Amino acid sequence: SIQSTYNRVVELFKEYEYQNQPVIVNSINDGLYDELGLDSLAVVELVMLCEHEFSITFDDDEIKLLKTVQDVVDVIERELLKEKYKDIK
Repeated sequence: SIQSTYNRVVELFKEYEYQNQPVIVNSINDGLYDELGLDSLAVVELVMLCEHEFSITFDDDEIKLLKTVQDVVDVIERELLKEKYKDIK
């Protein structure tokens, strides 16, 4: 579910230390660069953690478009659905 995906993403972000501080997500609408104060390298590293956690892959173009925690959750959910239905023609 989107809620469980969001909860897992929040935990992953919290475990990731950016400038020696855990990344605390207060809302699914938090901006990666604004509210969370991340830089592009940190976002790429967090994407890699999400890819590992969920066994999915983000397209490079998608990574550039990520602006909020919601965007990250949406990509994960879409990739999980693609994986779930990949054998259906």
